Amino acid sequence: MRMSPRRLLLAAAAGALALTGTVATTPAGAAENAATLTHAQAVARLKAADVSVSSSKHCSDRNDRGCTSLDGVRTATIDGVIGLRRASGCDITITGGTEVGHSENGDYRHDNGYKVDVSLTECVTKHIERHAAKGETRGDGAPQWTAPGVVYAKETAKHHWDITYTGGTGRSGAPTA
Repeated sequence: MRMSPRRLLLAAAAGALALTGTVATTPAGAAENAATLTHAQAVARLKAADVSVSSSKHCSDRNDRGCTSLDGVRTATIDGVIGLRRASGCDITITGGTEVGHSENGDYRHDNGYKVDVSLTECVTKHIERHAAKGETRGDGAPQWTAPGVVYAKETAKHHWDITYTGGTGRSGAPTA
């Protein structure tokens, strides 16, 4: 049986989602994936998918480094986290988003909505290490795993996964911390 290019692309995307919780952006979906959400919109989508958001100060002020804000997070980033939850079956807790206090180097940063921090749990770690390819170690010493459209950096000292959703197949080289 021969598949049309569109059906082949959809099948490949479904396979990537099932394995890694990510899906590469297609040109038709690029505008939606570039869209950003308010904190309330992001939390509502995450809550509906059984994903938690936590901060040490129990707040969401983007200008307070002790808070966890998702204000301005990209739709594709939230979709990626939800995909990770569904693919892994793990409890997922976001502990860092677009709030101040993260590195602001490179194109794919926390402050512009490409990155989130997720609690480092045994379940999440096993899923990522089984379903993503081991990548290069980042400049700060964090080991990385990659999958289409996503880079996972294991920040053991900070007890979280620093996850970058590039919204496509990614660029060569490692994203910044």
